[in-house]
Amino acid sequence: MNEQREGPVIRFFRILGTRLMTLILCNLMFLAVNIPTIVITYAVAVNVMPVISQNLNPEAFAGSIENLGKETGLTESIIEISDEAFRLYFVFILVVSFLIVGMTLIVNGPFQSAFSFIYRNYARETSGFFWHDYRKALKTNWKQSIKVSIITFLVTAVLLFNIGYYATRPEGTLPRIMLGLFVAITVLFSCFQIYIYPLIVTMDLPLKGIFKNAAIFLALRLFPNLGVLLLQVLIMFVIPFALIFFGGQIGSTIAVVLYITIVFSLSHFIGSFFVWQQIEKYIIPDEEEGQTEETPASTEVEMGAVETLSEK
Repeated sequence: MNEQREGPVIRFFRILGTRLMTLILCNLMFLAVNIPTIVITYAVAVNVMPVISQNLNPEAFAGSIENLGKETGLTESIIEISDEAFRLYFVFILVVSFLIVGMTLIVNGPFQSAFSFIYRNYARETSGFFWHDYRKALKTNWKQSIKVSIITFLVTAVLLFNIGYYATRPEGTLPRIMLGLFVAITVLFSCFQIYIYPLIVTMDLPLKGIFKNAAIFLALRLFPNLGVLLLQVLIMFVIPFALIFFGGQIGSTIAVVLYITIVFSLSHFIGSFFVWQQIEKYIIPDEEEGQTEETPASTEVEMGAVETLSEK
């Protein structure tokens, strides 16, 4: 097949080039349907972080940034002006909120499943009419997606609260151990989450089966999963915040444009493209070779169960 000859990287960029305008549309729609989740995440972070610890309030953050500027000699326009350092606190919280929502840890589940259906079809190169596919996926998967979004919201809230709590405790062995533990769990949970919505729109399984298969893929492809997660964090957090922090007005403008146009949809398409590669490799039989044996990821799902994945 042509996609096998050209390789996944070349095929990814070819699809990205042909679907760029639709990805921009998806990004705009993602922001629109997730305005409530972004606002809630931001408001909770701004109000809860100072309660967890005084070190997480705006004044302490601004003081740390100013001290960093004096130690490193960074530009006066960003660091040494107190008002700018104070403003940077709220910008940082906003960017973190974008990351949390963009990682689908706190997200509008039904709409996210519809986006995942679009991205998966692009990865398969079997897409039809955009609005028909979107409405179909939204109608088919909304119940399961609501349950997933509630579960992930609760898990994320517990994890982030504990990270904030132990990160600001007095120096000691136990707080450091607990902080490392909860950070590691959060990273693994974020990798786990990469699979959830693509699996929902691909496989006709109960929620327990979705979670089991996501866990199997997490263990089976741990290091590639971490690589995809790192790339998504780079796109959704590191690059935009660096532009804001170091780029002044121009950098901030570029970051805003990126957030509005491509940051989220590109990250999600990368995740869906990667997940489809794993599903295609470990679950769907190779029809040309007549492969029928089960693989680790297919122990939960019978091979015949995915024959109707395009009809879900």
